Amino acid sequence: MHIKVRPKIVADGLDKSLNWESAGYDMPPLEWHKELKKIKEKRKLSAEVGDASVPLIFDCRNHYETSVGIFEGAEPLATENFRDSWNIFHDKLKDKPKDTPIMTYCTGGKCI
Repeated sequence: MHIKVRPKIVADGLDKSLNWESAGYDMPPLEWHKELKKIKEKRKLSAEVGDASVPLIFDCRNHYETSVGIFEGAEPLATENFRDSWNIFHDKLKDKPKDTPIMTYCTGGKCI
């Protein structure tokens, strides 16, 4: 048997570790559900305006997990691996204001 010591369990493609303590608010499920309802209503009211205060919702799960289903209004990243997320986020957020609220979810817990 061979044992390989790895600096990280998940290959995230980053040069240094993320500080998960400052990654954002870990929203409880009931609050998440309420926020999704609010976002749905805000999107109905501001569809023509493109209101930047309406949070973006990203499904950070890989493509085969996303195929099972997503939250209404969420954009799937549809990645093969977690490390692929960064380039996709970069592309999706490049034209968004820096203060645009973002909500993310994944299978394993906090995403970003």
